[in-house]
Amino acid sequence: MLLNLTRFDKAVALSRFGKWWLPWRYRRLLRKPDVLALNVNHRLLSADVVDRIHALGAEVWSFTADTSEAVARLVELGADSITTNELHTAATALGRN
Repeated sequence: MLLNLTRFDKAVALSRFGKWWLPWRYRRLLRKPDVLALNVNHRLLSADVVDRIHALGAEVWSFTADTSEAVARLVELGADSITTNELHTAATALGRN
């Protein structure tokens, strides 16, 4: 199962409480049976967040990275899946024209 964060989760994540909220929320979400991955807005991902999700045994799926910089950053962070509306831009960032 793939889980998305709620709008509330995103709002809290972008607030001053984000550093506390995200790790707590990810641990709670990943306690649910059959959760294989968390789908997270690319702006909320950092190396620490990706590492924490991977350490909990789940994949990190990211949306919606539409610039070559965002795609390259997600690859560097270790995201397992990247959703984009700009396939050519993503392919160029990955060196696959």
